[in-house]
Amino acid sequence: MSLKEIEAEALKQEEGHSDQLSFSYPQITGWSEKTDVWSVGIILYEIQTGQSQSGTKNMCNLKICSLISLDARVELLRLEVKARRREVSEILLRITAECLDPVPEKRPSSLDMLAISLKAGKLAENIEMSESYWAALVKRAPRGSDSLIESTTRHFMSHYLALVGDLISQKEACLLMALQYTYIEGGILIAARRLERASSSGWAGGTIFHAVASATTTDSFLKELTWAVNKWPQDPLLAELSLKTNSDGLLPSNLAALQGDKEVARLLFNVE
Repeated sequence: MSLKEIEAEALKQEEGHSDQLSFSYPQITGWSEKTDVWSVGIILYEIQTGQSQSGTKNMCNLKICSLISLDARVELLRLEVKARRREVSEILLRITAECLDPVPEKRPSSLDMLAISLKAGKLAENIEMSESYWAALVKRAPRGSDSLIESTTRHFMSHYLALVGDLISQKEACLLMALQYTYIEGGILIAARRLERASSSGWAGGTIFHAVASATTTDSFLKELTWAVNKWPQDPLLAELSLKTNSDGLLPSNLAALQGDKEVARLLFNVE
């Protein structure tokens, strides 16, 4: 899609839906989380493009803030950034475009933004903080009654998991599988395969079950959550993954046994 085509679509949709432009400052009577998220989007836009939007008129008239599709907003931002010879990650482009959605309900929540920002680096500290974040969500409502946790999990798994590269640790994968299994009906096998592709260092070529073998043998909370509370590894839809070996030729149960946890090894063997 060219810049002219994006501009034409933006103008057309602005004319048809001007009453929905909730970001128009003269019409704002109070602040909410979603208006704050839009303000964050403006700041991100300024950083990436080098364009100051200090005037309210300029902010309200940004083409990227028009009622166009998310993909079109991302492409428009990419073209503006490219025109200034800057390099920006796909994650930053997308989250900026999401923040500037003119429909407040479609903007990401603060939880969404935190989940994504924690994947900004490969340092051990970043990984540890991200693991702590997902663990906090798991502990908050283990019985699956929180729509915010559901939407946050769905948003990250559907839109950002493929963009984070190989930054998902084995512990994170187990926590995300628990959230997926608890809050989102269906799609458990797809989720497992997505996590395998986004795994840090490829988990030695293993599957989600190899992640379970490593993570639950070293973390007592994760072990109880996975095997006694959530029990997602026992889902029949995942059975085919349990029989695959890693690059060392080990089944998940073999890996758990080598790590000295006979209980996890037995549980994995029963799944296999």
